[in-house]
Amino acid sequence: MRTFFKIIFIQLLIANTVFAKKFQIDGKIAGKENLKFAYAFNSIDGGLIQIVPIVNNVFILKGEVSDSNRFGSLPTIGVLLLADSLGINEIQRQRLTSKRKHYTCDVVAEDNIILTYNTDKKIFTVRGTHQNFVQNLYLNRLSQCRNTRDSLFNLIRVTDLSIDAKNNKIDQVGAELFTGAMRDFIKLVKSYPNEVSLNNFNTVVYDQGISGKEVLDAFNVFPAEIRNSQYGKSIYKDIEDKLKMENLMAKPAYTIGQVFPHFILPDAKEVKQSSDKLFGKYTLVDFWATWCGPCRAESPNIINAYKNFHDKGFNVITISIDAKKDKEKWLKALSDDKMQMLSNLFNGDDSSGLAREIKVVAIPMNFLLDTQGKIVDTNLRGNQLTKKLEELLGK
Repeated sequence: MRTFFKIIFIQLLIANTVFAKKFQIDGKIAGKENLKFAYAFNSIDGGLIQIVPIVNNVFILKGEVSDSNRFGSLPTIGVLLLADSLGINEIQRQRLTSKRKHYTCDVVAEDNIILTYNTDKKIFTVRGTHQNFVQNLYLNRLSQCRNTRDSLFNLIRVTDLSIDAKNNKIDQVGAELFTGAMRDFIKLVKSYPNEVSLNNFNTVVYDQGISGKEVLDAFNVFPAEIRNSQYGKSIYKDIEDKLKMENLMAKPAYTIGQVFPHFILPDAKEVKQSSDKLFGKYTLVDFWATWCGPCRAESPNIINAYKNFHDKGFNVITISIDAKKDKEKWLKALSDDKMQMLSNLFNGDDSSGLAREIKVVAIPMNFLLDTQGKIVDTNLRGNQLTKKLEELLGK
């Protein structure tokens, strides 16, 4: 029996042993920009390993990083390049180690790593073992995404759109580009499941453009020892939460054929409006918020539908789920987006309980009701709304 417990103890000790992986990064800066400091961080816990000056466009970072099989992730170093020397608190405050920034990347810990950063093209190139070859494929795809994103953002900023419309367009374009990059990363995981760093995978989990099933399928490609590691289990928990949320969204509390619940909410002039009086026409009930880019982007479609079909018996009720403290932002958005013609109601902090009853877990969300308040369709976007109204009310 003592031998059995001794074996178990040794297995647990091995499973939780943290080894120190030595690394050396020979770095070089190419391009016109003058970067002066290089930082090395532990990618797992964010701890600072080293700061060195960049002299004549070259630098050397070296040290040790924890390599523990309980984390299940490759031992990686986060590299950050800056023009000024900043303290850790300031770096964290500005979130300068975010992977969506240009001057940072993760490399797999090795004895001899050659890292080049081109400031003109904003591209990192890393050379080392096969694991860093795979990491370089990931970094290049991110760089392509960022560079395309920045070019498109600049084009949007010089258009004649309003500031809010520009911001909404920028949010939409940025999200689409990043989702495309994450889909390519999933392909990389499937091609190199043993070489891809699990550190990079959480960005896939949190991307709203990729379904929970797609994420789970990709996660299951990793070897069992990685999936069952401490870090792998934490990621799996996040995937489970994502799947639960999507399942909740797929089964709304109210759906086609049911009568929409009664509610009373204030309008922009603080007048209480009852759904009993607002219904009577075909009515679109649209849940949104001022901070929701896709919601704001959809507003012109809803307004056009109102203009084209209001005389035929169509009405729109928008219900804001902004926080109570943001009511002034809501009033400003109504003016900026030219929504005054609609019936706009404020449900700050879900004061009526309507959003909770409907199970509004994501926005934009809308319900098209008939003249009796019965739901005839849900979540109609763009031309979908127009086609449905043509079907019901005629062209």
